[in-house]
Amino acid sequence: PWRCPRGHGPLRGSALGGAEIGECPECAGLWLDEETFQHVVSDRTRAAVVPQGGTAAAAPKAVQADTVR
Repeated sequence: PWRCPRGHGPLRGSALGGAEIGECPECAGLWLDEETFQHVVSDRTRAAVVPQGGTAAAAPKAVQADTVR
């Protein structure tokens, strides 16, 4: 089982975009391995592609990694 890199104990399993991630119930941190991260980013990039004749949505604002949920 994964443990919180911040030392808070075991992570519980959660799903993000069909991928398994670890969530710390203590600090609310979300943790995932590189392969899962690439999968989630790839899915998001594909979802951002605008069909011909469509309009693009505004890009999300950048946030600090420690505040992402």
